[in-house]
Amino acid sequence: MPNQTEQPNLSQPRYLTALFLQSLGVLNIVFAPLGILLGLAMKAGRGEPIDAMWLTLMLAILMAGLTLGGLLLAAASLLRNCSSLAAVLAPDGPPPDPLDLASNYREGADGGVANRLVGATIDWAAGPATHWASCAAHGFDVESLPESEQPAARERIRTHRQRVAGEAIVDAINARRLGEARSMLEDARALFGALPTWDRLEERIDAASARNEPLDHAASRRLIRQAVERGRWAFAENCAHRLCRVHPQSSRCRKLWEDIRRTRLHAHIQQACTQHRWAEALAAAGEFFERFPESFEAQQLHSQMETLRHNAEVQTRREYEMRFQELLEGRYYAEALSVARTVIDQYPESLQAVELRRHLPLLQRYVSGAHNA
Repeated sequence: MPNQTEQPNLSQPRYLTALFLQSLGVLNIVFAPLGILLGLAMKAGRGEPIDAMWLTLMLAILMAGLTLGGLLLAAASLLRNCSSLAAVLAPDGPPPDPLDLASNYREGADGGVANRLVGATIDWAAGPATHWASCAAHGFDVESLPESEQPAARERIRTHRQRVAGEAIVDAINARRLGEARSMLEDARALFGALPTWDRLEERIDAASARNEPLDHAASRRLIRQAVERGRWAFAENCAHRLCRVHPQSSRCRKLWEDIRRTRLHAHIQQACTQHRWAEALAAAGEFFERFPESFEAQQLHSQMETLRHNAEVQTRREYEMRFQELLEGRYYAEALSVARTVIDQYPESLQAVELRRHLPLLQRYVSGAHNA
């Protein structure tokens, strides 16, 4: 849709400002020469001589007035038309994210740019779906055929759908969208079963993967490094995962994904410790030992586990204690009694448990009294 010309609205502040600047500009342009003429008339009326210095000063004042007036008029014009200027200068969309795979790493079949790493799960059935919708629109129905002709018709339809699926996979390979091609191949095998055609297409995908893996790996490492520097861990891990999806047979691609997952989880543990979220750090450390037990970071975490457990226990007991006090102040004695028993059961040797044991009889009387009332 073409852009409509903006109609001026004099109630808007920018139009009022533009009108004010325009008025000042006109006054400067008009009164600068009038001031010079008035000065000449006054000097001639008093009979004073007109020397070179006075003329130079008047000329400088005239030029300054005219220049200032012109600048004010230009500023007023720009202010009135700022919306049109913004529309001309504005790009078609937001600036591309330097870490966006879709805008930074595309490589097409024509040697230009198409996406290899993005869209690893696109459904190939869009093409066949369009074809069958067209058939339905023309009233095509296998059941309307004579019963003797229906098996052959279904076979022709199946053959056609296989051909469409194969062509879609070939197009994805030619466009170097290998992740998408692998997903479509998996869907085709699930739908049509094992066929020699799928085996040949898989060989083509593997051959293209072997050719493209070095560039894909290098580009992904760059993107992941930049993402980690910005703290965009989810993007970095997703990028590494898609790289493995495109090149599942590459050991260094799998290692890159493993490294970023391990580094992300370890960084999360350290951040939780820095922010004194001890319970969260302890839980994340347990997950780290399960997923990466042989890593160097796991050896370092072993020496910190005792401190993590102690700090997490202290933090949890304090949270129970604060909750207990809040319930007492609100006279929620049954809930307070439940919290007290939880602390005594989980931390029987703690100072909080010793103190709460002293309050249990009183709390129980309060609760019994509340029930009797």
